[in-house]
Amino acid sequence: MVKRQAEFVAGRKLAQQALKQIGQGYDRPIAIGTHREPIWPAGISGSIAHCDGWAVCTVLKAEHLSLGIDIEHRLAHHTASEVQAMIGTAQEWALLAQQFDLASAVTLLFSAKESLFKALFPQVHLYLDFSDAQLSSLGLNKMSFTLTRVPNAAQQSCDVYFRWFEQQRVLTVSALPMLGKIEYHVPTLPT
Repeated sequence: MVKRQAEFVAGRKLAQQALKQIGQGYDRPIAIGTHREPIWPAGISGSIAHCDGWAVCTVLKAEHLSLGIDIEHRLAHHTASEVQAMIGTAQEWALLAQQFDLASAVTLLFSAKESLFKALFPQVHLYLDFSDAQLSSLGLNKMSFTLTRVPNAAQQSCDVYFRWFEQQRVLTVSALPMLGKIEYHVPTLPT
């Protein structure tokens, strides 16, 4: 728990440094939203991730882009096989199997969808399911996804870029255009 808290603090410190590097003097701590998401200053998009002693952050002066970043340690084979069905479909695994073993494929797909969801959350304010983004193509360091069941973005294509570090950690990044004003209504049941 202490290690995870230290990673969280390190990510927030990185965010402050990144804001200074893009000319945003920001000495206050990055605010934390009700879902523990970072609340960025107006006109800034950003994302923070941490895992196993690593912390990463990306920020951008942008009102029209939303960023997502994730970093994951490669899963053990037995863990990957246990969670595989929750994260992807048979079609997604077939695409990934062309380049990766099971543990790397599951880790990569989890991380890519996580970075997508981080980029989407500030826009939709909904937790998304792994089935809400479907891998449609895989390149050397790029994955393309089709969004499903995402308000105002169904069938939209989104790219995620990735890089492996020593085949043990994967970093994924997505930059999505803002979807515009999003309105959604929760239906009420008749009493």
